[in-house]
Amino acid sequence: MITMQKSISITITTFLLCASFTFGQTVSPLTYSVDNTVKSDKKIQFSANAPSGAWNFIWDFNNGQHTSTAENPTVSSDEIGNSAFEVKLTYSLNGERVSTTANIDIEKVSKTILHPNKADVIEASADLLDFANLPNVFTPNGDSSNDFYIVEVTEPTEISFKVFSRSGMLVYEKVAGLIHWDGKTYYGQDLPDGIYYYVIKDTKGLYNPATGFFYIYR
Repeated sequence: MITMQKSISITITTFLLCASFTFGQTVSPLTYSVDNTVKSDKKIQFSANAPSGAWNFIWDFNNGQHTSTAENPTVSSDEIGNSAFEVKLTYSLNGERVSTTANIDIEKVSKTILHPNKADVIEASADLLDFANLPNVFTPNGDSSNDFYIVEVTEPTEISFKVFSRSGMLVYEKVAGLIHWDGKTYYGQDLPDGIYYYVIKDTKGLYNPATGFFYIYR
C-alpha cells in the first residue's frame, strides 16, 4: 500500500517557497526566490534541491510557456507572467523519472513579504487527494484474488485515472468516482507484467495531482 500525505507543507522565507510530497520515494522540495526590488520583469531563481545522482533536469513553467534544462534556472516574470502559474520539475534518478509540481502566485508572495532582505516566514498548505485504497501491486490472472486495481478516494469526487508504460505511453484512462480496472488496455488486451505509472487528478482541480507507480504480476 502506498501512503499519500493529505497536505503539502509550504514555507516561504524571504521569497523562498518549498513544497514536497511523497509517492513511493521522497521527492525533494522545489524552491524559488523572487527579486522584488525590480518592479517590472522580476527575476526568479528556482532550485531543484534534487538528491545526489539526479540528472536530466526538465523544468516546465506555466504549461510550456517557458522551459529550461538547467538544474537551478533563473527566469523572468516577462517570460512566465506576473501572476499565478504552475511549475513542474522532472529529472532522472536511479533509472526512473521523478516529477513534482508547485503552484506559485508571484503577486501574493510579493505582497506578503514585510521586511525585504530579512527573513519573513509564511506557512500555507495545498491539499492532496486522500486515498482509501491505492494499491502498489495487483495480480489480474483470473483467480478471483486481487484481480482488479481499485482506486478509491475518501472524499466523494470524480477523478481522472491515467496509466503509463515505462516508456511514457498512455495505455489506459478512466474518469469515474471509483476506479475498478482489470489491467487491460483500451482494446481489451492484457498488459504485460512490469512497472506502470499513474497520474490521478480530481476533475474539479481542487487538489494537487497524485503520481506514483505500481506493479502488475499475473
